Amino acid sequence: MFIILYDETDSEILCQGIVKDRNHIEELRECLVPNEYSKSAAGLMLSGPIIGKVGIKGQRGTTWIEFVDSGKNPLCFRVGANSYLRGGAAYEDYLRDHKRLYGIDSEDISEGKCFHEKLMDICEGDSEG
Repeated sequence: MFIILYDETDSEILCQGIVKDRNHIEELRECLVPNEYSKSAAGLMLSGPIIGKVGIKGQRGTTWIEFVDSGKNPLCFRVGANSYLRGGAAYEDYLRDHKRLYGIDSEDISEGKCFHEKLMDICEGDSEG
């Protein structure tokens, strides 16, 4: 898995590397599910700079997942031309997920920033740059 993290303006790379630890890879994948295709996520993806990319290498090459800081909203991310909202419109387990994934006891968080911080910790501590 590849990680590229940008500053808030998408003008400077803060960290980049390859993550090999399977536990970290699984932990990051859990931050992306469940999800659903979302027009509102597409709008949010266009409203701010990309603050990070995660590349997952597969049989057909590397799939890049881009994400933004979408404010106090669920994680919004794009794979190719499609944008997704983590959880989805009817999802009710944000509080449980935020405790489990980010150690935060609140539904009212910027999940994009939290995901960025989690990736930064992993990138700085467990990657090859």
